[in-house]
Amino acid sequence: MSSVHDLCEMPPTALPPIVAPPIRSTENVFCLDRHGDVTLEIYGLHPKLIEILLSGYLSVTRMISLPLLVGESNEEVDPQGRSVHFLLSSRHLILGSTYFAALLRSMDNECGRHIPHHRFVHRTRSNGVAFVYMLCLIHCRNHLVPNAVPYYILSDMAILVNYYGVFEAVKSIGDMWINGLVHSVIPNPPPDLHLCWVMIAWVLRRTDIFTDVTRDVITMSTDKIAMTSMLPIPHIVLDKLNNAREYHLGILIQLLNTLPATIAQGCLKEHEEYGSAIGTFAGDVCTESVSLVYNAEMGRMGIHPPPTDPDFSGLSIENIVSQCQKVRGVEGAEYGWAGEHRHCSLWSRAAALLERFQMPGGLDLNEPDLEVLVFLFE
Repeated sequence: MSSVHDLCEMPPTALPPIVAPPIRSTENVFCLDRHGDVTLEIYGLHPKLIEILLSGYLSVTRMISLPLLVGESNEEVDPQGRSVHFLLSSRHLILGSTYFAALLRSMDNECGRHIPHHRFVHRTRSNGVAFVYMLCLIHCRNHLVPNAVPYYILSDMAILVNYYGVFEAVKSIGDMWINGLVHSVIPNPPPDLHLCWVMIAWVLRRTDIFTDVTRDVITMSTDKIAMTSMLPIPHIVLDKLNNAREYHLGILIQLLNTLPATIAQGCLKEHEEYGSAIGTFAGDVCTESVSLVYNAEMGRMGIHPPPTDPDFSGLSIENIVSQCQKVRGVEGAEYGWAGEHRHCSLWSRAAALLERFQMPGGLDLNEPDLEVLVFLFE
């Protein structure tokens, strides 16, 4: 029989496979089907989760409170190295999971006959709560799964949905979880959080969320968008995000770098009636002042002269637009934004250019190439 695979031996982007352990007694059993013909032994569960699952009486209330009772930590290891045996139904596993269906059928085919009772061992990467809920949903024990969970449970579940192919079993409850979390406001969210939401929307096929979060990634990312951790985001999605970010950043920077030429032409024509056009003392002072502000502000943003880095590292669309809108705060009356020169100011000129810049939209799951990819993942 195969031995348990050590996590350190596994590729960083793959979940550990389920392998068959030696036959042993089934103590410490958590039963999801009393007539079950599959025993799944799970290692790596959080110690608190082990205690709850193996308690003498496990109520529905305690089951739906697992995230609160167990906590978020994925690092705490059971000092006794305990495992929990789950008694499961092969029929439910085959119907609910493409992964388990292929695994069980391949083992029957290898033996040349139907195996009356399958035994597998698995080591989980997370604290195990999402994995337990996934097994409950596969076995139609939806009453054991809460209608709302913390973000990290949703994220763990999305990874499991992608790996084990349990979309149909999880879709309904997944939508409820998303709806309860999507409007949560997190100040200054890290880039990884945006990518996690891209993964969640992709795996659970939420077109509305996918478009919104991919727009945020395109506009807020300050570097090339790359795969992080175990997030199952297809490369075609990452390529589309990077292409959109780089294209729109290039257009924005190009637009803003046209300002020196227009500034050098002097005061705007509508102000010639004030006698302050180029060639006059007032006009020359205005032009020179705006040029000084432009060089200082655009240089500080890192976009003048135009950057040569094709990835535009350190730059984001949202930050550049935001900084341009704040330029007015650094311009004083001596720089010509007051009175008849107010439209000559850098802030006014930049605002006029930004009106011509179209902020990027998000990706659409219904795009033909993405739609085909979603179909292939089913």
